[in-house]
Parts: sequence; C-alpha cells; structure tokens
Amino acid sequence: MSLAIVHYNAPVLRQKGEAITVFDQDLTKLAADMVTTMHAAAGIGLAAQQIGRARQLCVIDLRSTDRDFYWELDGAQTPLELIMPMTLANPKVEFLPSEKLPYEEGCLSFPEIRGDIDRPDRIRVTYQDTQGTPHTRPSPKKLKTPPSSDPASAEPRGIFLGRSLSSSPLPMSQKADGMNYAPQGKPNPVVKPGEFVFAAAHLEHGHIYGQCNGLLEAGAELKWVYDADAAKVTAFRQKFPNVQVARSLDEILADPAVQLVAAAAIPNERGAIGGQVMEAGKDYFTDKTPFTSLDQLDAAKAAVARTGRKYAVYFSERLHVESAMFATDLIQQGAIGRVLQVIGLGPHRLGTGRPDWFFKKEQFGGILCDIGSHQFEQFLTFTGATDATVAHAAVANYAHPEHPEFEDFGEANLIGNNGATNYVRVDWFTPKGLGTWGDGRMTILGTKGYIELRKYLDVGRDATGDHVYLVDEKGEHHLQVAGQVGYRFFGELILDCLNRTEKAMTQRHVFKAAELCLRAQAAARRLT
Repeated sequence: MSLAIVHYNAPVLRQKGEAITVFDQDLTKLAADMVTTMHAAAGIGLAAQQIGRARQLCVIDLRSTDRDFYWELDGAQTPLELIMPMTLANPKVEFLPSEKLPYEEGCLSFPEIRGDIDRPDRIRVTYQDTQGTPHTRPSPKKLKTPPSSDPASAEPRGIFLGRSLSSSPLPMSQKADGMNYAPQGKPNPVVKPGEFVFAAAHLEHGHIYGQCNGLLEAGAELKWVYDADAAKVTAFRQKFPNVQVARSLDEILADPAVQLVAAAAIPNERGAIGGQVMEAGKDYFTDKTPFTSLDQLDAAKAAVARTGRKYAVYFSERLHVESAMFATDLIQQGAIGRVLQVIGLGPHRLGTGRPDWFFKKEQFGGILCDIGSHQFEQFLTFTGATDATVAHAAVANYAHPEHPEFEDFGEANLIGNNGATNYVRVDWFTPKGLGTWGDGRMTILGTKGYIELRKYLDVGRDATGDHVYLVDEKGEHHLQVAGQVGYRFFGELILDCLNRTEKAMTQRHVFKAAELCLRAQAAARRLT
C-alpha cells in the first residue's frame, strides 16, 4: 500500500524517531508499504518521519544508482539485487576519518528541490533488519570511474546517512517554495508568558506560519486559529498543536484576552478583515500585499484613525531575512553614506498547487501589487524616502496563457522625494534547477560604498543564504550573517502593541509602501 508523504513544515520531520523494540509482522508490513511508497515517488530512500511516523526506521533501494561501486554487508561483497530494497531499523552512523565531499541530494519531502551537502567520505552504519538481526554496512567503495553527476545516478550514501532531513534540515529546508516560506529563528521573548495573546485566522497563504513563528519566538501566546477550511486548520494544528480552534472569526474577536490577530487571507479580502479586527479593538497583522485597491487603503486609514489600532504588514523579504535586517542597520549607521539607488530583484518559483485565486487579478491584485510590495517597502526603508513617484511600470504574462489574468513579469522605476531612485524586477521564472524558490538579490548604492544582498543562497557557491557583500572606503567585505542577526521586528511589534509606540514600523510607512505598489500596478503598461 502506498502511503502519503509529508512535506516541508510538517513538525514530524523535525522529531527524533523512537527506537524500534518490537520486530513483528506489523513492522514488516510497514517497511513494505514504505518501499512501495518510495518506488511510487521515484525515490531511493525514505524515512519513517516522511510518512508521518517518528520512528527510527528507513528504507532504501540503490539498484538504480551508479554501479561503479561495490557494496559490502557484514564484511562480504554483496550484489545489490540480493539485499535491495533494504530496511534499516535503529540505524547508527559512525563517521570514519576522511575528508568531506559535496554530494547533490534531494528529498521526497522537498519536491523539486536539490542542493549540495558536504558529507564525510567514509562512514559505517550499524542497524537491524525487520527480524531484529544486526548488520554492519560500510561506505560503498569505488571501482573505476567517478559517480555520474546526474542526480538520478549520483552516489547515494548522503541520502539517508549522516544528516537526514527528518532530524536535521538542510539549509534549503526553509526555502522549498515562496508560498510556504516560514523562517524559524532563536527564541528571544520580550514579554512574560501570557502577557501578549494573539490568534491566527484566514490561512490562505503559507506566510501565516512565518508570521506565527516570529511572534511565538518573541514570547507571544497563540490562543486561537480560525479558517473555514477544516483541512487548513488541521495542517496548522500539526505545526501548532496547542492552539484552540475557533468556530468563527467573531469568536476570536469576542475574546478580550486576544490583543492581535494575524491573518493571511486572499489579498483582496485583507483590508476588510483588518477593518473588522480593528473595530473589535484588536491590532491586525496581515500578510503582504495588504490591499489590492486604493479604496481599501483609504478605508484602512480611516479605521486606524477611528480606532487607534495598528494595521501591521508582514513584509517578509526584509523583516524575516537576516541579511536585509543587517543591511538596514549598516545603512542607518552610515556605512555607505547617503543612499542614492536601490535595485531589487525578486524572482519567485511558481511551482504547483497554487490556489485558484492566485491567478485571478481581482483577487491577487497584480504582480507589482503582490510580490512587488516587498520591494517598495525596502526602497523606502533603505533610502529614507517618505514618498515617491512612479516613473515607469510594466507587467506581462509571457509564458502562462492558460491563466490570462496572471502576470509572470513586472518591473518599475520609482523616484523618491529625496532624490533616490529605485528599480524593481519581479517575476515567476525561477528554474527548477535553483536550490530555492527565488534568487532574491538587492544592490544598494551609496555615496561612500555599496551593498549587495544575496538573500537565499549564493548561486553555485553556497546553498545557505544571508550573504552581505559590502564595499566601502576601507575595502571589500563578505559577511555571512545567518543566525547572527535574528528577527527583531516581531518583538518590537509586540511591544508597540502593548505600549502604543511605533518602533517596529510606523503606520505611515506601512501605508506608503502599500500605496506605492498600488500606484505602480495601476500605472503599469502591459507588455506582450
């Protein structure tokens, strides 16, 4: 029987498996089902966590791999046909003295994503089979030619040994696709337990997981979740199992303990939901883009003025990217002088499984309004401009005629009210061969130097992200800042809500970034 494979963001992929202690027919059947599942997905390895079970069990079938290696089992050279597929219960890996070599790897829980991982060249694995019999298998030994560079026939030992995705995610694990990009940082609470309570609602976009991660790491308490789609709620509770399920948004808004509602609704519904939340006396934290029309923006401004509540926006491509936050600090410290120009490139991978609303312009707002909103927010932040005019804007649907309202390319030029300029390019053309959903880059030119950000990877060099290249009057600098900066926005937002301050982001800044993306979208010429 073929089983369902769980994908990135499932908590079970991070759980350490329980040891196998009973070797019976149930274990044999589970292993057989895992083999069937692995073959059906055209894989060569599958761990129990990948089918939703945290057990120390995996299966492999290496018969399709490079035959220029010979394989040993319990001290004897053994043809693969006699030992594959193989079940490994309670596997233990011993790293033998050797150099580390890069191997291109993939994982069935991260569809279409591959990356180079450094592995020790020599290891030894001990394990038990489905009968409980112990075995020892060393690294395969090379006979003649190097293994093929073709991923389908690459030497396979890194697929399940050394650092399994089920127990220690790859650097690319947070980057499988943009719609489910949900960074996780280190806990840095700014409040005591129970001091700041929030709820999550309208789970249309996977960014809700990033919004909640950030708030929880800053010490907030997640009390409620609501969505009309029960499947979305079930998936959400797998990630956040202690959350209570609300029967409606009204039930959340009636709870006096809730201070903020985080939401990632269909874009053209976000403004109205925000108004409802603020009228109930709660602060609102929505995914980008916050609006799809200027009328929605005007209504939100009026609601903020009337209620005194906050309309916060998750501009994740700065707020949840350590290299971008590091650049924010460098610029504020005067590292490159006065900022003259910001060039922002925001390519995205379209992938599969996008909801219907994603392709309907009335609902998603257009490419400059949607993913372009990140770029306009960063332009205002890095340059210090408080307003801008749209000098040029264009959009196109070059390659998706099956979705006539969709836009897969957009560009715009802005001129800030302080003389700084901006060029933005956003698109949906990330190729499958890239190890992340988009090669997000930014170049920031100042009077005393410039900064280049390679946010999610350094192509062909490093699968990890958060690379900052700085050239100033003292020299050339390359800083890899992942894990060193953190995500302070969320703690600042919590304290702003409690203290009615504006340290995280001013309301004027939020609304101006939203206005610019709407005006650029409205001014855009349609290319063919």
